[in-house]
Amino acid sequence: MAAVVRVRGDAGPGLKDRLVDHVRERLAPFKIPSRWFIADQLPVTPTGKVRKFELRDAILGKELPEL
Repeated sequence: MAAVVRVRGDAGPGLKDRLVDHVRERLAPFKIPSRWFIADQLPVTPTGKVRKFELRDAILGKELPEL
């Protein structure tokens, strides 16, 4: 499972650890993403919904940096 996050400013060291700690408190263990990616902007439809297929294609095309 993977997650794409939008970060304001610099990602900084330890961001992945802070994100994992945050979701570990709120999600079941099997739902915690094993891979984390950073995006400057999320692709959205005209109504504001995230275009998940474009994120998937960006991950497969190695266009998004991984934490």
